[in-house]
Amino acid sequence: MKTDRKQRILDATVRLLEDTDEIDSVTTRRIADEADVNPAMVNYYYGSKNQLMLEAVLSIVESTADRKIHVEVDTGNPRKELYDFLITISDQIIQFEKYTKAFIPDLLLKAEIDTPLYIVPLLQEYFGDRKTSNECRILAYEMISILQLVFYRSDDFLEYADVDVHDMNQRRLFISGLMDRYMGDSL
Repeated sequence: MKTDRKQRILDATVRLLEDTDEIDSVTTRRIADEADVNPAMVNYYYGSKNQLMLEAVLSIVESTADRKIHVEVDTGNPRKELYDFLITISDQIIQFEKYTKAFIPDLLLKAEIDTPLYIVPLLQEYFGDRKTSNECRILAYEMISILQLVFYRSDDFLEYADVDVHDMNQRRLFISGLMDRYMGDSL
């Protein structure tokens, strides 16, 4: 029963985030009403509304990552799969920027380091014996961290590097260039 309520709260928060343009409109009261629980349960299960919102944003991004990695892996081209994966995640970050931007500092500084783990198998397949498992893990961490930082500071990055990650074509070129720097060989 406990986990059922906790999951209902998370699911309700995800639905509310996906259905609104204003993060401030997702209040504890609205979450509780949507989940059909007492508002005190938000803090009971998640410690704070902020922690719940972080988990909800992670859930949104990770569900996209899970779908992408499970649907399109094993095409025989790990570099293309990685590119497609990074594009999908980046598109998701832009789509939900109103939330992701607010939580990227927590992702970078406080959250578990698990997002890079999605791309480690693709890097291992791509590099084969040329890189160790640990080297692939570090490479994955570097790539994901750079992307998170660029998206978090997108306005500053535009001014600094003249790359607008909000523009789909520029975002795709940036990701392709990032992969070239880390992996060599272009697509």
